[in-house]
Amino acid sequence: MSCFPDFYVWRLRIPFDEFDGHRNYLSKVQRYAKVYQNWNSVSHRRDFVAACLDTWLQKVPGGVYNVVNPGYVSTREVVEKIQQQLKPGWAPTFWQSDDEFYRFGAVTPRSNCILDTAKILNAGIRIRSVEEALDESISRWLPE
Repeated sequence: MSCFPDFYVWRLRIPFDEFDGHRNYLSKVQRYAKVYQNWNSVSHRRDFVAACLDTWLQKVPGGVYNVVNPGYVSTREVVEKIQQQLKPGWAPTFWQSDDEFYRFGAVTPRSNCILDTAKILNAGIRIRSVEEALDESISRWLPE
């Protein structure tokens, strides 16, 4: 592969920001008839783009980079943040178990994963924590 220049694979996971929309994780959680509890890495869209540009501008070696906000979050934590900052009276129903969710709720299988950010952080790229990104997005929420 020496005849090919370095390349990047930037891995995004569950995008969100403060702009309400059908592809935004925070919008989806608020619109689900029932909420599925899981743990995941997530990517704030602006943070993702900034980190990708920084890897390019800083001439970080090519490769595969997990570009998610460091840390991870549970669906319950997201719901609690929305309740505290945006919708105090909102009380969504959670699926009682994985079995119930997969028997009656899931149209397609779900993939839950926590991605390691060590490689991109060790390369000198700064990305704020998942808590900071979620708190800012919820506090600045702009409904459609």
